[in-house]
Amino acid sequence: MKKGVFFLFCLGIAVTNLNISFSYAADGDHQNEATDPLSRMKSWEHHVKLKNESIFRHLAWRAVGPTFTGGRIETIACPPGNTFTIYVGASAGAGNIWKTLNNGTTWEPIFENESTFAIGSIAIAQTNPDIVWVGTGELLMARSSYAGMGVFKSTDAGKTWHSLCNNLPTTPVHDLVIHPRNSEIVIGTHGRSIFVMDVKEIQNFDNK
Repeated sequence: MKKGVFFLFCLGIAVTNLNISFSYAADGDHQNEATDPLSRMKSWEHHVKLKNESIFRHLAWRAVGPTFTGGRIETIACPPGNTFTIYVGASAGAGNIWKTLNNGTTWEPIFENESTFAIGSIAIAQTNPDIVWVGTGELLMARSSYAGMGVFKSTDAGKTWHSLCNNLPTTPVHDLVIHPRNSEIVIGTHGRSIFVMDVKEIQNFDNK
């Protein structure tokens, strides 16, 4: 009798585990579908709308600690001939782009209000230190990584940013280089190829 009860108990556990395994497999197939850039941008626009129209928009949170938070530094860039100005891009933890004008004595976050906070690469134009290119997304890929939102450009040394995600896949931008001869910007993404854009077209747009 005891053996029969024990057998039924074990059988019940096995069937339950099997059902759970099938359930996780079905959910996993659904979760592996990447969110397209258009949907991510619509979500960000909705976030901005809620932020601007909230009845609590005039209230502000006050940070009380801890004073040190974890994170990874992914990229560092300095304008040509100006080592006192440094741009630092972080991915996990705090994220953001941090800028110093006094060789690191004080730092200011300059990527606070964009659609992503994980930074993968930074490049500064050799001919104009006010032009800063940023590739977004976390380089250390894991299930908890942030994909980013493509490439951003600033023409005023990081005061304002313009999104150039366009037709880029939602994947981290590992490297970003301005070609010295062909007037092209070249980016390397995580597992989704290398992309090129003509910088002249963007410069013409900036001058309008």
